[in-house]
Amino acid sequence: MLSELMSKDTCAACRYCCSFKSTSLWELPTFSEDVIKKLAEDKSFDYSIQKAGKHSFGQLDLKGKFQSANPAEEVPCPFLDRSSGCTLSEGDKPFDCKLWPFRVMRKDGHLLLTISIACPSIMSWELEQLRSYAQEKLKKPVRAYVDEHPYAVKDMMEGYIALVEI
Repeated sequence: MLSELMSKDTCAACRYCCSFKSTSLWELPTFSEDVIKKLAEDKSFDYSIQKAGKHSFGQLDLKGKFQSANPAEEVPCPFLDRSSGCTLSEGDKPFDCKLWPFRVMRKDGHLLLTISIACPSIMSWELEQLRSYAQEKLKKPVRAYVDEHPYAVKDMMEGYIALVEI
């Protein structure tokens, strides 16, 4: 989805978005309930099933993976292979992961397509170029996904820049 902005090699070399600190667990990607249960049959990992209105979704549970109380400690996604990258098929990969470093967020009743300032590759682009890309290439498919999967929307957080309303 983002190949026009950065190469898969660039993402694979960084993998910043594939590990989580205890303070960033809110960023864990969401899976459809069916996908996370299917994945759990093949690989051992902790997850939870949650409800958001009439929708159920799965989310990784990494809380028990931290070895210390150090807030800088990071725990990798169980689907990250350090040498080859993400082990998930394109069909099983969460939308959050496909869209990163863009994120759909809610602020004051508005749905916004945002960009994370934590992604070193994407922040080399001019903000207006990112806004244009979000408007022209992402707004429509992201809105369609969010309409069907409203649990994918996160509350606006520090470290994100609003690009366009969807």
